[in-house]
Amino acid sequence: MITVLLVDDDPVMRQLLRDILDRYPDMHIVGEAENGEQLVKLVESNQPDIVISDIGMPVMNGIEATKIIKKKFPDVKVIAFSLFDDSTNINGMINAGASGYLLKNISIEDFISGVATVYKGSTYFRTSL
Repeated sequence: MITVLLVDDDPVMRQLLRDILDRYPDMHIVGEAENGEQLVKLVESNQPDIVISDIGMPVMNGIEATKIIKKKFPDVKVIAFSLFDDSTNINGMINAGASGYLLKNISIEDFISGVATVYKGSTYFRTSL
């Protein structure tokens, strides 16, 4: 069972991700957050296998939250899920310790493949760069 924590400031996007992941019996959502500060607290209490995190969020962005998570919980894998397709954000997430970077226009098949690949210990990046 892959435990997943969803983080996006857009409640519609979180619902869409939940609907997608609910189709896969080997994936279980253990929590949701709308900003990086909430994300860090939820990781502390749930310690999921995978965090799927937006980057541009209020209070604390995904890059800052990923740095904290990877320092405190190095086994938790983070996948950025973002509209940002620029080297600053991609490199920011990589340098923070993310294992994956997926654009929000990715296919469902690539999204699920990315989650499974990162869970197994590899990296998975789908950007235009």
